[in-house]
Amino acid sequence: MIAIDGAGRGYSVEQSVATVNGRSYTLSFQQSPAPGVATNSNKFTVQWNGANLGTVARNGKGLATTSWQRSTFTVIGTGNDRITFRENDADDVGAFIDDVQVL
Repeated sequence: MIAIDGAGRGYSVEQSVATVNGRSYTLSFQQSPAPGVATNSNKFTVQWNGANLGTVARNGKGLATTSWQRSTFTVIGTGNDRITFRENDADDVGAFIDDVQVL
């Protein structure tokens, strides 16, 4: 598990992925809002090679612990790809991600 908006992280997390050029993949990951934290601080964008795939925004207000859900996106490999999770604010608190998979 990693906090996307953790202090000193530059408000994003990236990972390189080896793929087959032209092949379709499912990018999936578990995500949870930070417990007790409002939606505007738990909002992040998912990118594949710099292109926005979508935004995840969940409210952590009222939660005493994490609340995991799986998100999925279909992506096309180029041979060497980059996944980026980019927080939409800069307040050093926000969403968590875990179990990132490209299958």
